[in-house]
Amino acid sequence: MKYAVLTTKHHDGFCLFDSKYTDYKATNTPAHRDLVREYVNAFRAQGMKVGFYYSLLDWHHPDYTMDDVHPLTQVDTSQANYDRLNKGRNMAKYRQYLRDQITELLTNYGKIDVLWLDWTWGKESKRGKHAEDWGAEELVKLVRKLQPGILINNRLGLDDYADGGDFVTPEQVSPAELVKYRGKTWRPVRRFRARGDTTGMRIAGRPITSCWTC
Repeated sequence: MKYAVLTTKHHDGFCLFDSKYTDYKATNTPAHRDLVREYVNAFRAQGMKVGFYYSLLDWHHPDYTMDDVHPLTQVDTSQANYDRLNKGRNMAKYRQYLRDQITELLTNYGKIDVLWLDWTWGKESKRGKHAEDWGAEELVKLVRKLQPGILINNRLGLDDYADGGDFVTPEQVSPAELVKYRGKTWRPVRRFRARGDTTGMRIAGRPITSCWTC
């Protein structure tokens, strides 16, 4: 094992790091500490490279316009409900929040080797999020400026952009489906839940019950 990637924020918007742009974070829980910093320090101490996963989605942020997998859009999928839920939301404000948090992650923890951003819908999706929603090209430029040597995955929706990502990340696919990635730099993603004896599988004294592998 040469590197690890920690989920710093998933789709629910909860941050494991001490972001100054939200109160929805680990330092405001009984943990009272920056869990990302603990991860960075622990893995660097073992000579391992450090990576961050960061969800582009944020179902908690008041300005994030709801997508087609947002929990509140699942019961009533009508356009009227979709419009009602998004009334008053401002994606431009969310884009700035996104940039601010990425900047925090890439300036407050030293050298970061890998960044996994997740995820962008296909172009045919009407209610999904696309590269322009994230300001993806400018976001890549920001990441490269802050961490020149970093590797970025391909989930910003920049397939036609020269610097759209350094590796691809097929998720939960069969071996047969991986054939099309031959000749490319890729990392398959699989989520699993630990079952039975999890002796030794602990971080900061707590058992691991769910994680991502690559």
